[in-house]
Amino acid sequence: SPPPLVFPGPREKIEEKRIAVFVAEKSEAFGAVAIPCPLRMSDPGFAAFDVMNHILGGGDVWTSRLGVTIRVRNGLVYDTYSGVSTTLGNGYFFAQFGSNPENVDKAMALLKSEIVKIHDHGVTAEEVANAVSFKLGSWPRFTETSEQKAEELLDAAWFGLGLDYVARRPGIFRAVTKEMVDAAARKYLDPGAL
Repeated sequence: SPPPLVFPGPREKIEEKRIAVFVAEKSEAFGAVAIPCPLRMSDPGFAAFDVMNHILGGGDVWTSRLGVTIRVRNGLVYDTYSGVSTTLGNGYFFAQFGSNPENVDKAMALLKSEIVKIHDHGVTAEEVANAVSFKLGSWPRFTETSEQKAEELLDAAWFGLGLDYVARRPGIFRAVTKEMVDAAARKYLDPGAL
């Protein structure tokens, strides 16, 4: 086995700052926020965070909290989603949208509000059940071909998940509870670190 990799800890909190870059002749604005996130795929809380992200914005734009709030109810964006960059070191959570430039401030305020809500108040059991069902239902399409199976095994080895991860993954996600998702949101989704 190779020696374990050692990475520096996450950066200290930094003050929120707005950076605007004007690109001539473009009619769409792109808004994004990021939060340092010392989460790795091999961490025990990863599946719960992944479920939380699906609920917040990693799922469908028509059903995720960001999509429903910013696009469906308020019509401020063309698209919105969130994700997490998990690496062998420290990664980051991000949420973003594309909108008419006139809607950026309103859309950004709603995006931040949804991050605060999920951090402070958590999710519902129904949201967790739906997200887990989606994760389990979509998983087989990532392992349909031999090439896809090999890629999943390579990722499992690379991230230190064990070569049996592909077989264990459904059980890991089935075990995710509302309490685990709420704890992951509180631990990794700090609105003060945007």
